[in-house]
Amino acid sequence: MPHFKLISPRSYRRACGGLLVCLLLVAASGCRVLGGEASVALYEPYTACLNLTEQPANPFDPAEISVDAVFTHESGAVVAIPGFWYQEFTCRRDEGADAGKGGRATFRPPEKLPDPLSLEQLDPSGEPCFRVKFAPRQSGRWTWHWRITRNGQVEEGPGGALVVGPARGRGFAVRSPSPHYLMTSSGEPLFLVGQNVAWSTSLAPLADLTRYVNDLAASGQNCLRLWQCTWGLGIEHDRIGRYDLRRAWMLDRIVELARRRGVYIFFVLENAHDVHDRKSPYWTKMEVREDFFTSAPLRAAFKNRMRYAAARWGYSTSILAWEFFNEMEYALLDPMESREGRADASGDSARERCFAPWLTEMAAAMKSSDGHGHLLTNSLACDRVWDAMFEAPWLDIVQQHLYLRPWDADAVEQVVVALEEVSRYDKPCLLGEFGGAPMTLEGGVENLVNDNDPEGVHLHDSLWASAMIGAAGTPLNWWWDTYVRPRKLDHHYAAISRFLAGTPWLDPALTTAYIPVNGARVLMLRGNGWARLWAQNRRFTWQPPESPGSVALVEAFPLRLGNMARGTYRVEWWDTETGRITDTQTLRCDGGLTLNFPGFGHDVAARVGRVDN
Repeated sequence: MPHFKLISPRSYRRACGGLLVCLLLVAASGCRVLGGEASVALYEPYTACLNLTEQPANPFDPAEISVDAVFTHESGAVVAIPGFWYQEFTCRRDEGADAGKGGRATFRPPEKLPDPLSLEQLDPSGEPCFRVKFAPRQSGRWTWHWRITRNGQVEEGPGGALVVGPARGRGFAVRSPSPHYLMTSSGEPLFLVGQNVAWSTSLAPLADLTRYVNDLAASGQNCLRLWQCTWGLGIEHDRIGRYDLRRAWMLDRIVELARRRGVYIFFVLENAHDVHDRKSPYWTKMEVREDFFTSAPLRAAFKNRMRYAAARWGYSTSILAWEFFNEMEYALLDPMESREGRADASGDSARERCFAPWLTEMAAAMKSSDGHGHLLTNSLACDRVWDAMFEAPWLDIVQQHLYLRPWDADAVEQVVVALEEVSRYDKPCLLGEFGGAPMTLEGGVENLVNDNDPEGVHLHDSLWASAMIGAAGTPLNWWWDTYVRPRKLDHHYAAISRFLAGTPWLDPALTTAYIPVNGARVLMLRGNGWARLWAQNRRFTWQPPESPGSVALVEAFPLRLGNMARGTYRVEWWDTETGRITDTQTLRCDGGLTLNFPGFGHDVAARVGRVDN
């Protein structure tokens, strides 16, 4: 058991001349030191370190030792930030490693993966210590002090002062006054464009995930969804209550890179596969799958892991939301086998008995641990809707997961229907997973949608349809490593990102419309003096045509927008494949505006904006 002594700030000066058993070290990321005070920008991280003369038996167990830094603003606001046990590493990488190899063809992860560190050797550097990372949401002067709880006994010690200046970044993701959209804590609208990058199967995962974050940012994407899982960078993968500091250090690099590149992360804390398939270390204390949700010791262990995640990565504005469970119903229900003889995880009994109490408890625990106040979300089995969860006050983002089967030719209609189903909760909503559904066929598993759509038509259509129908972001495609990357489909994201740039998502007058016209459909966003329109040929689908040129073109047609403010408007016609303007017009509006859509094969988009006052 470690022995240390903390002294009160009042007696700190008297004690400085003597021997301190507890050594205090303060550092800051991207800060300056002015006199005895550190200086950081709003939303930028400040780091404080606490070195102990003896290591705790289990530094990850808050019941043995809990370290917090208590920050007090000059206004009187108080924020307690939990500390986390930290070890620095240096990485020695085999430069000949191919960071991009890996892949799979089904929902489930591979049964066997290489050691995630096999080509990236991490060597410990320096002594482990407790760290606290704080990203202030309020400018001005802060003071802080340590609070350490050891075996129930609370001791406090001196800390320091922090001066917070103007923001240099966009800040944290928060709910906006508009119920269906997000914004940043700096007041800017935030529309999500991205995909899943749930794990890496590469022999060099840090290099691989680094490449993904950079590639996403370069193509205009600002969001990814990353899992904690035993076969990836899950930190609690082999022992309950013991976290892999090497994997945590790698996650540090990814989270910090995402922060600097403006990429937000759905941080998925648990997944159904580890529970259902007995991969989780929690199975050493489980007899049946339901024990994960009902066992008091296991619930306590999960809350400890959440606290560690909030302490270590909660400082980062790149954390969009904590997602408690990926498709939690599949923890009890096998998606690839018959349901006969199995607990129906979609039934009211399982939801009420296992899931609802667990989610309520975990939401309260995470709100208590996360001093930075990140958003919360959760996901269900594919195509499932659960009113009680989606309406729960703690849930900030509603997710639906949607997969297209080979006979689902009309991807746009599938996306629109799925999003309309979850938009009624008056919360930001999006498709957290989307793509072609794998099918079990003779000889193995195939993805007939992806295989027959090498150009990414269903991906393209899903991006545009979701943006134009009122979702908080584009669908996050699931096949990041076996479809989007190898097919080089990032240009679809780049195109829609350029088109959507500057859209006033927080306009109180924003409305959506779905207009069938002339063999096509027009999906539209419009507000006070502006509009975004996307027209798509209903006959042009991801399924290959019977013969080249057999898809009938959409003939030119007019569309009148009524109730538009009088004035002069600029109309931009866009190529949706390249994300470039092909033509511009200046029109005078007398209360209504007529747009003359050109003829097209697949789709065309238009941006309309008033240019006079």
